[in-house]
Order: sequence, then C-alpha cells, then structure tokens
Amino acid sequence: MVGVIVASVVIVVMQLPHYWGRSESAEELNGRWLICMESRKAYHVNLEDVGSFPAYSPFSKKNTGVEAELCYWTAEGKIKDKPVPVLLNEMVGDSSRTYCPECGRLVVARNPGPPMTTRASPTRAEVEARGSSAGVQGDTGER
Repeated sequence: MVGVIVASVVIVVMQLPHYWGRSESAEELNGRWLICMESRKAYHVNLEDVGSFPAYSPFSKKNTGVEAELCYWTAEGKIKDKPVPVLLNEMVGDSSRTYCPECGRLVVARNPGPPMTTRASPTRAEVEARGSSAGVQGDTGER
C-alpha cells in the first residue's frame, strides 16, 4: 500500500510542470529568438516548431522570421540581465554593420557574449574612430 502511495505522489509531482507550463529557463534552452525581417519585432520559438528558415512570423503572418543575434551589453559596457534580440543588416540585404538599437554596440554573426567574453563589443563611435574593422571583437572584417 505504501508503494502505491509513493508511486502516486511521484507521478503527480512529475506532471505538475506540464499543468503549470514550462519554466522560462526551460523555454530558453529549447528555443531560439527569431526576428521578423519586416516588422523587426522579436519572438521566441521552440525549435521543434520551426521547420525551415525563414520561419513563420506572427507579426507579418508570412515566412519572414530569421534567427536573431543577441546583444548582451549596456551602453556603458556592462552585462545585461536579459539580452536584446537584434536583426543583422545583412539578413535584409544591407551590407553595413549592425549596431544594437538599445546600446549602440556592434553586433556580428555568432555574436560573442558572456561567458565567451567579458569585454563588450565596441560602439559605433569606437569602430569609426579606428577607421577599419581591424581589432573589432567578433568582426572578421568581411563587410
């Protein structure tokens, strides 16, 4: 009898997350941030729900969703609590560099962030002061 009660409790406990929904961290691990190329609005999706890219966007109601790059920095060069999804200019046929709309820092493909680096990417002014992409973190110079 005790075994049946213990088994019942284990089953109920295992089912609780299903009834209350997934945790935010579980969703982050199983999903990706996409960004609509038309509206430039970001949305989070479960990878299992995306068949191909560009993916369906709830904003344009068309297949205009591409993977967003994440910016992890504040304007002061500090690490943000939550990264900002950014649409790379190259995804919409623009060959100019992409800067985060919130902090103004350079965002590149496979944008490095914590814990890969603790050094913030440069601002537009810092990049322009250098006069080239040499030494720009995460930038291959291919623009």
